[in-house]
Amino acid sequence: MTDSEGRRRLAVVITDLGTGGAESLLVRLLPRLTNRFDITVHSLRTRGVHSETLESHNIAVNALGARTLASMPAAFRNLVERFRKDSPDLVQTHLYHADLLGGWAARRAGVGPIVWGIHNSGLGWSTMKPATRAVIRACAWSSHRVPDRVVSCSQSGIARHVEVGYAPEKIEFIPNGFDLKQFHFDQQAASAVRRELNVPLDAPMLGMVARLDPQKDHGTFISMAAILNRHRPDVHFILVGQGVDDPNGPVLQGIKGSQIDSVCRLLGRRNDISRLMSSFDVLVSSSIAEAFPLVIGEAMATSVPCVVTDVGDSALIVGDTGTVVPPRDANALAMACLDLLSIPPEARRALGGNARDRIAVHFDLDAIAGRYADLYERMLSSSGRR
Repeated sequence: MTDSEGRRRLAVVITDLGTGGAESLLVRLLPRLTNRFDITVHSLRTRGVHSETLESHNIAVNALGARTLASMPAAFRNLVERFRKDSPDLVQTHLYHADLLGGWAARRAGVGPIVWGIHNSGLGWSTMKPATRAVIRACAWSSHRVPDRVVSCSQSGIARHVEVGYAPEKIEFIPNGFDLKQFHFDQQAASAVRRELNVPLDAPMLGMVARLDPQKDHGTFISMAAILNRHRPDVHFILVGQGVDDPNGPVLQGIKGSQIDSVCRLLGRRNDISRLMSSFDVLVSSSIAEAFPLVIGEAMATSVPCVVTDVGDSALIVGDTGTVVPPRDANALAMACLDLLSIPPEARRALGGNARDRIAVHFDLDAIAGRYADLYERMLSSSGRR
């Protein structure tokens, strides 16, 4: 069924509209599809922080309010009813819980095709709750029965999901994309941020942008900062992300224990990431599990060279424009950062320029949106819904 402008109806289901990478990708990707699809986003939990932005692009948002496991059956029934009422031409789900509930709801309602979206690479099994592990096992079993296609945002994630039982013949790789208009170097912003943070204009700044989560491994970042501080006491460390600024949390306690609190700034969740990144000399990712981390590509688009751990597709994104080290190795992380800070500023800026060029060639968001649109058109064509 098409609307008055000839667009197909696309229903998108996501676990929540919070601050994670998949949610951030969604809010940038979907507006680029509204010329071809009439879109409704169904959040299993809340309207989150992105609903107003989506609605400003004429994308409807429906929050199902499933905050607990006990409330999931009601959310499932509501979603089935909504699908039967709206009769979407295609259903795209993102993240494990939404893949499972949204996929089965679409099957129950008799709508489709159905496309799943997986946004995890290493699976981070040891850091996951038992309930999440159970959902992944259920998704693996359901992948043979529910989705017509499964999109993985990371190449490394494909093999790992096949290992746990996902249907290999259904999986397709479409990487995350980055908005080169939103993320670009801004000298005025770089200077302003340093003044706001009371950091000398000529002091090197290392940034980490990640919510407080075991998979992000803030502990290794703090250990790296302590090592680097002994070599370069002039370096300042900027930590951005939900939960990192908790006055009673592990990040502040670790920083105080390492006696580097005078050169650390804990900013918490921010809405001006592109502005903050302009002030970084190096972006550091210390994660132990990732899929296709947005923050690395965002920094590269801002012409910031990166030091990253070899998890997920981090090395694929960076290519030869940054440095890749093993996870959980604070010394390797520190030495890599020291090497980047030791090269002349003009050489580091050139490396940052190469990083932005790499994003433009391989991961431009407009091109990625086109790949999603082409996939949807293929699915609709093969299903007979033209």
